[in-house]
Amino acid sequence: MKETIKKIINEVLGVPSGVLESSEKLYKSIAKKIPTIDDLSDREWEFNFRTSLQIIDFNIKYIKLKVEFIETDEVDEVKIISMSFSNQSTFSDTEFVLVNIIDPTTISLSVTFAGPENTTEDDVINCFKENKEEFISSLSHELTHAINFFKTSKTSVKSMASYAGYQKTSFPFNPIQDFLHYLYFIHSIENLVRPSEVASLMRLGKIDREKFYDFLLNNKTYNMLQRINQFSYQQMREELKKEHKDVKKFLKMINVDVTPLKTPDEIVTELLRIVYINLVNNSLSTVKDMMTNNFLEAFLGFQGEKDKFFNKMINFFTRFDKNPENFYLYEEKNFKYVSEKMMKKLVKLYDLANVNPSSIKNWELHHKINKTGEQFETEIRFKPKKIKK
Repeated sequence: MKETIKKIINEVLGVPSGVLESSEKLYKSIAKKIPTIDDLSDREWEFNFRTSLQIIDFNIKYIKLKVEFIETDEVDEVKIISMSFSNQSTFSDTEFVLVNIIDPTTISLSVTFAGPENTTEDDVINCFKENKEEFISSLSHELTHAINFFKTSKTSVKSMASYAGYQKTSFPFNPIQDFLHYLYFIHSIENLVRPSEVASLMRLGKIDREKFYDFLLNNKTYNMLQRINQFSYQQMREELKKEHKDVKKFLKMINVDVTPLKTPDEIVTELLRIVYINLVNNSLSTVKDMMTNNFLEAFLGFQGEKDKFFNKMINFFTRFDKNPENFYLYEEKNFKYVSEKMMKKLVKLYDLANVNPSSIKNWELHHKINKTGEQFETEIRFKPKKIKK
């Protein structure tokens, strides 16, 4: 009865039963593979191995792990940049959704390390060992992504496109980078897995109910949600206005006509318009890529009902085109609503604490390494069409 109640609490709080134990077991398996890396010049390694991970009703039998190392002068020591769960979907021309291709016995994961020149194999191995708790928490995060994918046969195009759009957009100003990170952090796809990563750290730290309050206040995820909750569009504008000279130089660099921009306020308004444009274009480019199923569509575009659906997506993502400021005001309200909801959910993890005495892990470095902030667009490329009914 006790175990049954525990499973029910786990599910209600968004922590799939068995995911915490499975992440620890998987870490031990990976710990046997990482030391076999013997030449960093290879840059990429693949490990396929058998396992037995029981998460709710799913029995995971195989792990496909890809490990990547990136040499960069952006860091002084080896860091874990990202961990991800790989999935496959195909666009349905009749249902206008992504149909998930599911093999619930196999999970594909990738881990990316980054380090400076002269990094050794031992440096990577030590990073893996020294960040054990973070690594296990991240595994809980990704395993929960996998289970959510297995449980759902279809995925929203709109949701996946915005999720990808946030990750593809980057600008060389901290207030903007923070805003973009917040968009990504509270996206519904990420929110579904937050309780697992926090619950994993609770388990590893043997957090009881007396320690729970201090644990939560010092937890990185909870702290991030607090910052998101306090986000202010006007404050972001004020911070950018302090950098208006650099902003103006940046706008000139990307061929924006800055002649009409006389005040810091006008300069910042133009920058925020450009940010919005790039979010829209990156999201709609993702929609187009996901929907394209054949060679002709890639060059001639969509036809019939499919074209009507794409037009709906354009209308949705460009809905703030006439006044981009409304986009930021909308997201400010959304930040507060979603972050409050998530913080309350994390507080409820108290029920998992012992009665007796934790998807991009380094946001800034991810963008620097992948150079997502090197190409900028100043006009929306996708325009809605008037389609005859």
